[in-house]
Amino acid sequence: MSVLDYQAQHYLRRIIDRLPDSHQREQLKNLRLCGVGTAANAEAVYVLASDGRAKVHGTMKCDNAFCCPVCSSVVMERQRSRIQTAIELLHKKYFGFMVTFAIPHFSFMSCREVIDILYDTWKYFRMKSFKRHHGHIYHEFNLVVPVEHHVRVCEQTWGKQGWHHHFHCIFWIKRGLEQEAVRWEERLRDFWDKVCRGRILKYWQKHKLHQNILAIDGTFDKILDRLFSKTDVHCGVYFSKNPDGSLMEADSAEYVSGWGADTEVTGNYKKSASHAGHFTPYQILLKAQTDESFAKLYIDFCLAMTTKPVHHRVDFSQSGITKLVDSWQKEHGRKSATLQKKRTEQMQTPWRIVACFSKKDWYELCCLDRFSPVISNIMYLAANYVYLLGDYLQSLGIEPLGYTREYDEIEALYNRAS
Repeated sequence: MSVLDYQAQHYLRRIIDRLPDSHQREQLKNLRLCGVGTAANAEAVYVLASDGRAKVHGTMKCDNAFCCPVCSSVVMERQRSRIQTAIELLHKKYFGFMVTFAIPHFSFMSCREVIDILYDTWKYFRMKSFKRHHGHIYHEFNLVVPVEHHVRVCEQTWGKQGWHHHFHCIFWIKRGLEQEAVRWEERLRDFWDKVCRGRILKYWQKHKLHQNILAIDGTFDKILDRLFSKTDVHCGVYFSKNPDGSLMEADSAEYVSGWGADTEVTGNYKKSASHAGHFTPYQILLKAQTDESFAKLYIDFCLAMTTKPVHHRVDFSQSGITKLVDSWQKEHGRKSATLQKKRTEQMQTPWRIVACFSKKDWYELCCLDRFSPVISNIMYLAANYVYLLGDYLQSLGIEPLGYTREYDEIEALYNRAS
């Protein structure tokens, strides 16, 4: 987690505080209090440091994997380790590859509309309650190329055509079926388009679109024809492939420009949008500090992601690998073998508490207009020049709390988790 995450969280609090609608402020209450309030079981707020890194412990967390820059960073890192563990455990027996599912959209479609239609399309695309009759292409595909396990992650970008929500999935199939899977790509894409068209039409009719939207072409069917003309935005099912047209394996070192499949499907907040004029939510939030239009855009995103039904950012629930991954991590620790090896050197220096704040001092610090540069300085000094940290805090009028045996337990807890 970087200082930028804490700064972005502060910008978000200020945006929510400026909302004129009290109902919206209440809806986003958890986002507003995240990082400001202290956890129920915490006596104080602690700054921990280890080998050039620093983090804050003891604050209240909202655990919002979509909107909160701090919590999303933590949650998605945890999910990344689970996906990496799954890739490593399944590699010998199964071939894993990434599939992108996207739906078409117009700029007049709200963030909530797009996200609901996407999840609804996925539900009907895979629906197990359908009889396996001719015409349900996914079931036919699953009979020929059984998807033994899968994990699905929702990502979002925004551009001139509005919100672009899409799924990144990793499908695991038996080795030797890779070429057969490629042959089904076009049929799966056509079937996804067919299901998507039906779900969009039903959703628009159910929610009674405004007449000014119908005025675009006069009828729902004409709007849908334009939407699926593939001239506005791309839509469909896309397999990640090598230059020779073969499927790209999820554990390949060259996977998606060297990112690795686990990071590719869980790195939305840290990635830049791949198309010019498109932005990820994290980029939108950073732009919101200087542009009010982006602030309104991010609030629209937050309201869509925090109102019921609340969708999952990462879904293992129907993949058949939840029990496999959880049991392995329970026995061997949260991190997969690869991640554990990568971080062994980093963890030679254990976490230690370098500063403690009372609840009152931390709250006042979070409410400072200068919070962003202050938290940057605190984290930088904690990570690199801890002997200067006490003097800096005193210059802010904050008297650091004394060190007690209680804090040793916090350090031990962090080192065990790491």
